[in-house]
Amino acid sequence: MPSTTLAPSTVRLLVTMLKTIYIAAVLDRLVAASPVVRLSQRAAT
Repeated sequence: MPSTTLAPSTVRLLVTMLKTIYIAAVLDRLVAASPVVRLSQRAAT
C-alpha cells in the first residue's frame, strides 16, 4: 500500500470537520467530551 502525505491545509480542514462533529456529539450528549480538543492543543505547540 503506497504512503500518502496530506497537505497541511487538508489536515486543518479534516481536523476542523472532526471538531465540528464532536462538538455536536457533546451537545447531544452522545459522548462525554471531545478528544479533538487534545489534538488541536498538540498541533498548536
